[in-house]
Amino acid sequence: MAVLPEVGITTTMVRNALGASSNKVTDLCSSSNINRYSKRKPIRYESSNPDKWYSGNDNWYSLYVPGYNGTDTQEWSYRKPLGGVDSPYRMGHFRGYYHGAEYPVVVPYASIGQAINRNGHEFVAFAPITSDTQVTIADLGLGLGVEIRDAADDSLINWASAPVGEASVNINLENYVNLNEVNVRFFLADGAKLFEGANTGVSRYSLPRGSKTNEIPLTVNSFWNNIPVTGGDQDSPYLETFTVYQTAPGEDRVRINVKPRGYYGTLNVVIRENNANQVKVGDFDLNIINGNTAYEFVRDLSASHHFQPDLSYKAAATWKNVAGVDPNLQVGYFEFFPFALNPLFI
Repeated sequence: MAVLPEVGITTTMVRNALGASSNKVTDLCSSSNINRYSKRKPIRYESSNPDKWYSGNDNWYSLYVPGYNGTDTQEWSYRKPLGGVDSPYRMGHFRGYYHGAEYPVVVPYASIGQAINRNGHEFVAFAPITSDTQVTIADLGLGLGVEIRDAADDSLINWASAPVGEASVNINLENYVNLNEVNVRFFLADGAKLFEGANTGVSRYSLPRGSKTNEIPLTVNSFWNNIPVTGGDQDSPYLETFTVYQTAPGEDRVRINVKPRGYYGTLNVVIRENNANQVKVGDFDLNIINGNTAYEFVRDLSASHHFQPDLSYKAAATWKNVAGVDPNLQVGYFEFFPFALNPLFI
């Protein structure tokens, strides 16, 4: 969808963008069709900074973001103008309006076979880092947070949060050897906190849910329940961490995270479709120089494969030409769904 122009804007342009039935400025500025996540839109109170009027008088972009209450039913609300001298309806607020704006952050659904690696797990959400057209978590001064609970009784284990503007969080459950399944809660936070670190005044907020406009709400940013915890010394003496994910919605690339257990050399990673055909979609040799260092590799699949939203994928790792290790022995295994499974991106 096109962004409305900064100059030469008309009520007809706005009406068509919104799919509204009226050309009246009052009706357009109070329309239920306005996408609340557009950076520029009619707002209740302008910022005192004329260059960023659209951020509002509280820098929340006329959005109300409720504090985190431990549920995944909270929704953000949009504070539209009220009319009158203090909060007038302004046609100019539609300059730069983008009706196609997406949610500022989206956590992927827990995939079939989803598991948490006890020795280290990275949670990654889709979130634009910067944007001229839509509100981002960086604009709001927030970053992704993850809370881990014991699925047996839903008791809190701990939580962690990323720095402002970032949408990936790492946790480690090595100290919880008897933890078999977890419930994962997602939120936003206004500061970083390590999983085992103390909270030094970080405030937590809900993720965006519900409608962007008056459309039927999508079920987004749901919590994960009863997720198995895998990994540990008893599972693989060769790799402490092995995870594979699509880098971002719409991209045919994967991010491979590896931490060996003292071994180094060439680690071969083969990615296949997780179905009856077992089609190979990627085959990569990764150079591991230090056997005690964590590595991240990004590899491109686009020349041979495009991710399919209705498929899961599996990755298997073997050591090649490493002394004392059978080259046919599978030393790492990981299953994943592409981000495109989320209906936002289909």
